[in-house]
Amino acid sequence: MQDEFFQDQSIGDIEHALIRETVQNSLDARAGSDPVRIVFSLGKLPSEKASFWFPKEVQAHFSAKEIRLASLPHWSDEACSYLTIEDFGTKGLEGQTNTTDPVTGGNFYHFFRAEGLSNKGDGKRGSWGVGKVVIPRTSRARSFFAITTRASDSKSHLMGQAILRHHTIDGIQYTPDGWFSLDEDGLQIPFTSDEVTQKLNADFCLTRQDEPGLGLVIPWIYEEYVTLPRLASAIAREYFIPILAGNLVIELVDHGTGRRQCFDDSSYEGLKQANAENEYFQDAIQLAGSLLKLEKSPCVMVDVVQESGLQGLNYDWSDYKTTMSSQEIESALEHGKIVHFKVPMVITPAKSAAESGHFDVLIKRKPGRHFPLYIRDELIIPNLASRTKTPDCFALIHASNSAIADALRRAECPAHTDWKSTRDKFQEQKYSAANRLIPFVRESAQKLLGKLMTEEGKPDHSLLAAILPLPHIDAPPQPSKDKDLVEREKEPQKTPHTELPNIPAPIPRCWRLRQSAGEIHLSGNPAGFIRADGYVLHLRAAYDLRGRNPFKAHSKFDFDLYMAASKGVDEKSGFRVAKNDAVTILKGDYCSLSLHVTSPDFEITFLPEDLKRDLIMKVGSTPFGESSEEDEEAEE
Repeated sequence: MQDEFFQDQSIGDIEHALIRETVQNSLDARAGSDPVRIVFSLGKLPSEKASFWFPKEVQAHFSAKEIRLASLPHWSDEACSYLTIEDFGTKGLEGQTNTTDPVTGGNFYHFFRAEGLSNKGDGKRGSWGVGKVVIPRTSRARSFFAITTRASDSKSHLMGQAILRHHTIDGIQYTPDGWFSLDEDGLQIPFTSDEVTQKLNADFCLTRQDEPGLGLVIPWIYEEYVTLPRLASAIAREYFIPILAGNLVIELVDHGTGRRQCFDDSSYEGLKQANAENEYFQDAIQLAGSLLKLEKSPCVMVDVVQESGLQGLNYDWSDYKTTMSSQEIESALEHGKIVHFKVPMVITPAKSAAESGHFDVLIKRKPGRHFPLYIRDELIIPNLASRTKTPDCFALIHASNSAIADALRRAECPAHTDWKSTRDKFQEQKYSAANRLIPFVRESAQKLLGKLMTEEGKPDHSLLAAILPLPHIDAPPQPSKDKDLVEREKEPQKTPHTELPNIPAPIPRCWRLRQSAGEIHLSGNPAGFIRADGYVLHLRAAYDLRGRNPFKAHSKFDFDLYMAASKGVDEKSGFRVAKNDAVTILKGDYCSLSLHVTSPDFEITFLPEDLKRDLIMKVGSTPFGESSEEDEEAEE
């Protein structure tokens, strides 16, 4: 489970996952209003000193045939490369050290003894109890030592752990967890302020004196991944918001070279340099700098309000407007300004009163289409599967220290990489309009930009005034007309009387189809979406073929549309489909889909891999529950 849990496309690197989880835990353990300080140190321990911590009788367990570690240390002649992580300004691991009761054991119990269980409360960045598995995963020996100093007793408590597999040595079967500890009636208890704790501090160059906090020692690290530049890059990408906000200070130390680096609230330019070649990060930190008032040029503040003036629960974007005109907002974006929208939102759980708050949406003009960046309580949420790109803009969506952030936290997976309303912790709150809560936040940047485009699309009846002006007051008189012609123009014109047929007004479609830069977007049309139970869309797609019917000639080797819609991507062809929560797949095959759309806010994005071929699409719609005749079609 350790090897697989963090194999996520957004946090796949070892050092990235380690930084993300350990810093998050330290921030959640903050003791007061001062910033949390964390020190990451690299060093090497000679093999003869390392043998104290990994004696020969222990080494045999790592060599058991069931373990199968790919890069075991050379115990006798290899220096032990290690990483230490010490936090300051935190509470340490409080709680009884000699109990298996989660209540009296407190943080000490939940760190060392619990798996998949956390005692973190609401408002914390993480609360699943599984993030700590990344610590031994960073070790080639799947091992770590943890030493904590607590404010309650001013003592140091040390235990270590190696997490392997069930294995057999000399006919004796062993369970996966190995402990570096004392034993009290079969229960592992820590070494406490003795010569062992002093030796750990000396061997691994730990710096804590008597301040409360937690220190981690990870021996036998993967040296090619855990380096100072890679750690600095991961720190900058993941935690630039709390660093710049003054809530976090991180120091990096290499005991071998003497190199040091520090990130604090004055490190705006230093954080940029840590990922100088990452264009996405550069855009993100610029918007974050604007949010925190660090940019020299002030942003343009725009309030978002409901058209009705009310402030109740409402997740329908069509009922919202901006307090600044779309022309002014567009002008600001075109002149390189960052626009900061404040969006009101009401959260209504079933078991408590409604709470109101707001979240922030910051947008800058940038050619192309770009995924927004989502931040919850200063933690980046990197892999929202159903997010869509914003056209010609880069956006940052930020929710922090509010009921909004708490609801989003409950909707996260254990690795805190996405939001889904199907998560148990989210569903147990029974939020009002729960299925629209997350899309309201997730799609906010696209909806705000859509409002600007809608305003721009209104007809301008003075558009030709500049090139077809009215006659100037000093203009020369026009030549007079012939008198007979003038008289004829005055005579009333007779037109034959005709009966106009009673033609009913056309009903708009419930959907729109549009194309942009390698993507095709199928979305709802509020004017035509009049059925409360929604519609069934019948969709076919195929690459165009000269002189042949593309749908009959479509091959599963071109792409599998049903597979792409179900899993997000057809891995064989690379064809991708992204959809929001208002879309449900009913059935489909290689080139066709039947979809139930329940809201005019539905959106489906098709991203073909082969951009050198034209993609033909046909769409038909039927009111949900009626016959499936495809009564209207369009091609793109």
